[in-house]
Amino acid sequence: MSQGDLAEKLEVSRQSVSKWETGASVPELDKLIMMSKLFNITLDELVGSDSIPENTMKNTEPQTNYIIREKQRNSKQTVGFILFGAGLFAFVLGLILSPILLAIGVCLIIYGIVFIAVKKNFGIVCAWVSAAVLLASAFLFSVLS
Repeated sequence: MSQGDLAEKLEVSRQSVSKWETGASVPELDKLIMMSKLFNITLDELVGSDSIPENTMKNTEPQTNYIIREKQRNSKQTVGFILFGAGLFAFVLGLILSPILLAIGVCLIIYGIVFIAVKKNFGIVCAWVSAAVLLASAFLFSVLS
C-alpha cells in the first residue's frame, strides 16, 4: 500500500504518513486504531518497540520548557557576572576616589551575586536586597554624619 493510499483511507495527508514513517511525528490515537483495524493487527503490534523509534513517543513540551528556562537562567547569570564585575571595578575606584562610588560598587556586587545565585522567586529576593541596601546605606550615612 502506498503512502497516498494509506493517507486516503485514514483521511490524512500523504505528508503525515511520510512523517510517521520517518519518525518526525506520531499518529493520533484514532488514526492508530484505524490502522490496526485496516492491517488486522493489535495496537500493541502496531506500536511495538521495533516499529516506532523511541524518541517519537516522548512529549517534547517539557524538554522545550527546560531549554527556555536554561536560556533565561544563563542570560540572568551573564547579567549577574557583568554587574559583579562592574561592582568590583566601582569598589576599587571608590577606595581611591570617593565613598559614594564605593557604595555603588558594593550595591552592584550584591546585585551581581543575587543575579548569579537566585533561581526562584527572583523578584522577591531583589526587593529584599534593595530594601536591605537602602537601610544599610541610610544607617551608615547617619552614623558617619
